[in-house]
Amino acid sequence: SEGFVCSSICCVFLLFAISPTAGSAAAAPHAVADARRIRVTNTDPRTLQLTLEGFPMQGDLDLQPKIVLALLLPDGRWRELSIDRLDLRAPSLEELNRWQTHIERTRSSATCKI
Repeated sequence: SEGFVCSSICCVFLLFAISPTAGSAAAAPHAVADARRIRVTNTDPRTLQLTLEGFPMQGDLDLQPKIVLALLLPDGRWRELSIDRLDLRAPSLEELNRWQTHIERTRSSATCKI
């Protein structure tokens, strides 16, 4: 189903939250994905949309990998959710291009450099 959440990318993590407002409880991530396991399969500058799909890591046996989201539960546990694709919308063309570049670079990065 179609719904909207806020997303951000930090190092190799794609994070999802209800609100982008810093300090708000709704700004805490409620889901996370490993951006190294995601590839951009389509970019639409007209709608400012990126389509993401799973990307196999070295040694993976699955030839059609899914995007794995870890849904963070309030009690500290998590639940994995596998999806075929994820559509992201950017607020501007500049942001769309920034996201695409970051995701493509992240796949070749094994670690997070701070």
